[in-house]
Amino acid sequence: SFTNFNMAFKQELFKCHEDPKLLATSWCCAPCSLGQAYGAIKNKDDKEFKFWKDPVNGLALPFCCGLCTNYLLREEVKKEYSIEEDLPMNVLGVWCCGVCGLAQVRNEMRENGLPIAVIPSLDNKQ
Repeated sequence: SFTNFNMAFKQELFKCHEDPKLLATSWCCAPCSLGQAYGAIKNKDDKEFKFWKDPVNGLALPFCCGLCTNYLLREEVKKEYSIEEDLPMNVLGVWCCGVCGLAQVRNEMRENGLPIAVIPSLDNKQ
């Protein structure tokens, strides 16, 4: 019989500093990183996705309402990978520590093969 195991994020929220390159692009290139990640999860069948290919999810939402897009992205990733997270951690990951939360979600997507790289030399795991 099939059992659906609920999982946690592979990287803890406050361990975002362990991948300084991913953290740097999540901080310095936040709208593009957010657009790339949100567009990639919404277009997950396109393994060569780039954020400018989806003007709404990849450009408009992250550039106009980054906080909302960060929340939507986190919810999509949790649903996609059966990740359970309690409300306080969800609030921390989106509202209080948005950059670490974005890095955590982007790491999860990268580990599962989705194209999160805005700057491939920095975002791809070495």
